[in-house]
Amino acid sequence: MKVEANGTMSIAHGDSLYKTFSYKTSAGVGYDFTGCKMRFIVRKDLNSTPIIDLDETSGITLTTGTILFSKVKTEMALLAIGQYKYDWIFTNAVGIEKTWFNQKPFIITGRSK
Repeated sequence: MKVEANGTMSIAHGDSLYKTFSYKTSAGVGYDFTGCKMRFIVRKDLNSTPIIDLDETSGITLTTGTILFSKVKTEMALLAIGQYKYDWIFTNAVGIEKTWFNQKPFIITGRSK
């Protein structure tokens, strides 16, 4: 999986979705995600049914300073090649929700031959 500086994500069709992100406080230490929630939603457009819907109970692992997205290869292979949009929503331990990324491109590419 590739993530561009502008937030665009791309993955080859059939690859496992497995991406780790580091997140630090302004003091440079790993953020404590205790009590936090996260959701990662991919869909064709804003009003369509999600093709990927991950949260901390299914597909997202939160540890101090680290966010891991994962979805197995067999599930990813069922998705069609194309361009989608994703939202990445974070809720902190006191319940304040913030959308980190809103309707950013998520591209499932064909495999190189």
